Amino acid sequence: AVTTALIWVGMNWWAAWYPGAEPGGGGYIAQRMFSAKDEKNAVGGTLLFNILMYAVRPWPWILVGLVALVVFPGLEDPESGYPLMMLEVLPVGWMGLLMVAFLSAFVSTISTQLNWGSSYVVNDFYKRFIKTEEEFESRDKAQKHYVLVSRISTFLMAALGIIVSYFFDSVSGGWEFILSLSAGIGGVLLLRWFWWRINAWSEIVAMIAAFIGAIFSNQMGYDFSASMIFTTAFSTVAWLIATFVTKPESEETLKKFYAKVTPMGSWSGYREGKTSPDRFLPQAINVVMSVLAIFFFLYGLGQIFFFNVGTGIGFLVGGCIFVYTVVKKI
Repeated sequence: AVTTALIWVGMNWWAAWYPGAEPGGGGYIAQRMFSAKDEKNAVGGTLLFNILMYAVRPWPWILVGLVALVVFPGLEDPESGYPLMMLEVLPVGWMGLLMVAFLSAFVSTISTQLNWGSSYVVNDFYKRFIKTEEEFESRDKAQKHYVLVSRISTFLMAALGIIVSYFFDSVSGGWEFILSLSAGIGGVLLLRWFWWRINAWSEIVAMIAAFIGAIFSNQMGYDFSASMIFTTAFSTVAWLIATFVTKPESEETLKKFYAKVTPMGSWSGYREGKTSPDRFLPQAINVVMSVLAIFFFLYGLGQIFFFNVGTGIGFLVGGCIFVYTVVKKI
């Protein structure tokens, strides 16, 4: 149990890729930030999302789980506690409403992932490497063809998802499998912003190696903690080797990237007189304060729910101070 806790706290946040919580940024968060009117609103909105996501949203689940431990002690299947509590306390109307809410959340998530996946297949792979738009007689024919390919890929991904889900004994097993498949990818996703030497092959090899490592760990019967450690180490070594044996991106590409992003880190050879501001330490402090704010809000709400109101208010005030400090420094 201690090892698993250390893996979650000390490794998962940087080593593994997970939808909506990608190390180094990702499409989910980027789309929210791009919709903001300026950097201050983008950072503030992202911080608010993380507070609501990780400090507020878990508490209804936690409270129901704790009550289930008291009402139904000694459950052989802990995951049955939530539905048993639904049957115990909800009248018919509310039961139906909650089931509809669960079904809506499930369907929306599935549709999002399938749409997202098919866009990757068509736009990032098929359209670029299999059949380009220039090969068609007209743009209309090209679009009809790509829509057909998108529908086929969506169907195949849905079928594959159904087949894979058959082999999971629990919902948590599915999440752990996703994390294991991406263990080690996070390192390259983070360092690509700081190290000019990382290229496309670094990321490709990291993903392939993580997949191989996860499958090997599963065949060897490793538990989640051992699988994460092994796969992270294996994929990290693999992508580092790939980085050094392949050519870096072109000078022109690296210079354009630096001019547009002005990243921190090892980019001295591509600055061309344009230097990035010395902002690593202030940004690192902002990250630490943001994490502390989330923990303060999480524990503050917990203390209030358990009738330690004074302590809870103290935590909430501390969280507000951290948030105010971060937003003010932007």
